Formats: sequence, structure tokens, C-alpha cells
Amino acid sequence: MTPVAPVPAMAHLATSDFFRLPSQMATRSLPYKEWQHFVVTAESLRFLINFSLSVEEQPGGVRRLSPRVLVMCHGASSASAHHRGEATNFAISNDLRSLRVDDSTMSIRDDGYAVTIDLPTHDIHADLVFRPTSRPFVVNNQPVGAGRLSWLFVPELLASGSLRVDGRSHEFDEAVAYHDHNWGHFRWGDDFSWMWGSVLPERSGDLSVVAMRMTDRAGHRCFAQALYAWKDREPIAIFRDGQVSMRRSGSFTHPATSYLPPIVSMLTPASTDVPGVLEVRGSSPGSELSLRFEAEQFSRIGLPDEQSVDRVVTLDEATGPVHVHGTIAGHAIDANAAGLFEFCHG
Repeated sequence: MTPVAPVPAMAHLATSDFFRLPSQMATRSLPYKEWQHFVVTAESLRFLINFSLSVEEQPGGVRRLSPRVLVMCHGASSASAHHRGEATNFAISNDLRSLRVDDSTMSIRDDGYAVTIDLPTHDIHADLVFRPTSRPFVVNNQPVGAGRLSWLFVPELLASGSLRVDGRSHEFDEAVAYHDHNWGHFRWGDDFSWMWGSVLPERSGDLSVVAMRMTDRAGHRCFAQALYAWKDREPIAIFRDGQVSMRRSGSFTHPATSYLPPIVSMLTPASTDVPGVLEVRGSSPGSELSLRFEAEQFSRIGLPDEQSVDRVVTLDEATGPVHVHGTIAGHAIDANAAGLFEFCHG
């Protein structure tokens, strides 16, 4: 295995990633949301883990932070879990770097992230550490409907540890992973939608890509879009807004492999916003990069619409192969990788 020198990435992480949490002033306006999202791609398994916090209105106008843990697995083992923590049994450390939701924990450490999942009713257990090999990238105050959303993402990390799911145990030794952290004040169901994709190689240091697009709910007005690429753990290209074009072909017609929570299968239509093929192209003087994502399966997350009681907001998490090709600063790019793309209808 090629030695990795992650010190610069870790040094940036130590000062940039921590739980933001709502301020007292801000909680009186738009509701607050924050989540930490991890994706791991191994030879026979692709899974995501998500820790989220949201401010919810309680009877009498009281607001409280509600914690949740989500797990989705595709591939050799297939399972999903949605766990809503008890308001009396979760905690955030004083330094804003650790979260406990019942018996599951997530910590931001000087050398990366540590994640423990203990969901015995779903037979899902994990003990993982994530070591960043690339520097975090931060975007602040992106408009989302009437609100704002900020995010930090780490395009490549190495995940080691174990995962037990679907009656099978999996061990990982520096599997390639991705992480993003999102926070802001907005309402689910407002006039927005997004596409967010992470493309991971099988081997650390090979090409990794992040693609995003923020639009109105109908997808007619684009507020921001970008295509980012890394090679040898360093950024090699960033395309933004007018430099980026996206084209969808067909619709993915297979049913969802899972719904979180399960009742979402009864509350949302069988149709999906996942395209059969998604093509993203970035172009600037001297450089061009194109990716083609073909969906193979998806899982659906449902969230209560905060604008209308008769709607459910859906986040479709689709996985499948990605082919990336182009020319960056005179160097030819031609790579196959694994993609996880999220399609959100606000």
C-alpha cells in the first residue's frame, strides 16, 4: 500500500469542521438543520451513514433539537435503518466536536472522524474511523428557498473498521470514502431542489469528483452548479455555474430498494426524480471534463413538508457506475468509478 501523508488535510480539518448549532436569534425565524454524511465504497458494498439534527416545533411553541441516525447499504449486503433519538438521550460535547444519539456516536478528531453505530433492532453495528487524505472545501450561505445552507465536504478519506449488516460482517482497511457536513436555516417544502453527487475511485489517489446543482423546485431556474475534480488527493479542476452543463436522459423505473422511514412507501408515489442517465460536463479554457452516471438502484428518504401538511419531501439516494473522461491542463482523463447521487425535491 502506498504511504499517505495526510497531515495537511488533517490540519485544515481540525480548524474547519465542528457542529455549528442554531443561535438563539436564528431559531426564531426559519427552522435549523444540520447533518454529517459519510459514504464508503468497497469492492462489494456501498453504504452511507448520516447523523442529523433539526429544530422541531413542539406543542406550546416550544422548539427542541431532534437527532436522527440513518444508514443505507447497497451491494453484497442490503439494509437500511432510520433511528430517531430520544430528546433526553443525546448529547453534543462542549467543544462542538462530538455527538451521541442514544448508543451511536460521531466525533471529529484531530486525525479525522470516528463513527460508532449501534442499532440492535435493525441488526446494524459499525465501528469506523475516517482519515482524510484531501483538504476540506467550504461553501457558505447558499440560497435554499427563503433560507440559506452552508456546507463543507472532504472529497476523499480512508475508512477502516467494521460494519455488521444483514447478518453479515464486513471489515475495511482504508476503503475510499467521502464526507460532507451541511448546516443552515430553511424549510423542507420551500421552492428549491438539488442534485448532489460524489464519485469515488476504487483506489485512493485516483480521480474523485463532486457534482452539485441547486435549482427551484421545478428545476427551471438554476441558482448554483459546480463540478469539482481531484487527482492524487489534490484539486485538479473546478468548474462553476456557466462552465457547467447537465443533461438527464430517461427516468429510472425500478422500485426503491428501501424507504426511510418505511411508511414513506405509502406516502410518496412510486415514480422517482432519478434519471436513467445523468451527464455532467465542465468546460473552461484548456480543460474539459465529462461524467456519465447510470443509476442501478436507489433508496428513498421521506421528510415532513414544513410548508404543506399534505406533501412529503423526498431525497432519492441513487447508486451506480460513473465514467469520467476529458482533458485537464493537457492531461487526458479516462476513468471508471462508483457514484452516489442524491436528488432532492424541496
